Amino acid sequence: MFSRRNCVGFGWSVAAALTGAALVVPAQPPRQADIFPLPAAGLHPVTGERRQIPMGNPAEAAQYYADLAKQLQFPGGNPPQNLDQLLAYFGYTALRAIDLEELPPDVMMGDRDNFQAVLSKRRGELPQPNEFAKQGWDILAARYFSPKTTDVSGQVNTTSWRKVVRLVPVPGSEAEANGLEFMYFLSVLYVEDLCKNPFENQASNVQVILTKDLNNEQAKLEDPLAWLVFDPAKGFALTDHTATSWDAADPKLIAKHGVKIPYYVPTACSHCHGGPGIQVNGALRHPWAVPQFFDTDYFQDRTACGEDFAVVGNSPWGTLFDAGKNPKAQCYRRGVEVFWRLNHEMLAPTLQVDQNEELPSTIGLRNWLRRHGEQKLTNADHLPPIKRGIPVGLRGQNNPDKEWSQNDPLDRELLPLLNRYC
Repeated sequence: MFSRRNCVGFGWSVAAALTGAALVVPAQPPRQADIFPLPAAGLHPVTGERRQIPMGNPAEAAQYYADLAKQLQFPGGNPPQNLDQLLAYFGYTALRAIDLEELPPDVMMGDRDNFQAVLSKRRGELPQPNEFAKQGWDILAARYFSPKTTDVSGQVNTTSWRKVVRLVPVPGSEAEANGLEFMYFLSVLYVEDLCKNPFENQASNVQVILTKDLNNEQAKLEDPLAWLVFDPAKGFALTDHTATSWDAADPKLIAKHGVKIPYYVPTACSHCHGGPGIQVNGALRHPWAVPQFFDTDYFQDRTACGEDFAVVGNSPWGTLFDAGKNPKAQCYRRGVEVFWRLNHEMLAPTLQVDQNEELPSTIGLRNWLRRHGEQKLTNADHLPPIKRGIPVGLRGQNNPDKEWSQNDPLDRELLPLLNRYC
């Protein structure tokens, strides 16, 4: 994830924004000093100061949801009360939020008749009409260990796992009519006992991203994407924050909130999805918001022997859960291919927003696809840091393999440390 000549200090840099369907270049916000996760001590790697992800607040979240409801013309002019209502807005009446959480990916992505039969068995007669009477929709789903949401402070003994489900609007749905392209369901689980299947646990929260069809001039969403959070413990009711351990090394926050700290939409979300918002005509806008790609190599790095989460690597479960633990098995390649499809379809809309390719997430996505296949999956292997450093020449004509060398002992020692701590 690093260029040898620019190892730390990647700043947020904004290239493009959306106003309606037209791309314009806004004034750039102040560059942040560093956007990489902090080392376990919770100190900024350059200044030595403690640093936090901005938490946001309930009032700002309420205003954001109200504004979103108007833009997307949610029924009654109000945000969805729960995730089932949002699924219905996307045209899914047979599929429920509990199904997204509980059903394995191979069922949701498999034979459509079997999928419908599984849903019928779970709840009896399905509503009619429903999505199974229509063509033109599909689902991608995958499960994985999430190092970024796992505490490294030593305060708790849990590991974090996530499930992503990507849905497209059912033809004829309100979501399609209002110009949305995708819904991403991202659950977060915290697991203590790795002897048991991690996904037998209930998710602590579900984060949802709605993305705008950037090629649809009639699309209603002002920003390239939007964020919502739902609470599985309350029937997947809409909530205004997620609780996780991004700043668990900060003793002041721990004293106030415990290890899991509340982070509110949209402020905390934007921190990892394009950078801070700007005020436009009295409303908070995020014109450079982009999805984060799935960095499967980094997930696997962090569970290797000697890493912070080696306990996961030593467990019965694969870091890329549905791929398993045997990289030579067919199921492993199939599992990685789902992540490839997810990452590949993010590329075009990301480049429409970040036209100069300056956001770290854009550069990382381009590099991941460069290493694993730009047009199709060509390499499903886990690539260690020394084999996937971001070259300075990725966006230019420089030789992309000159920066980091496996033949340099210093490179071999330094890059894994940067990958772990910076």
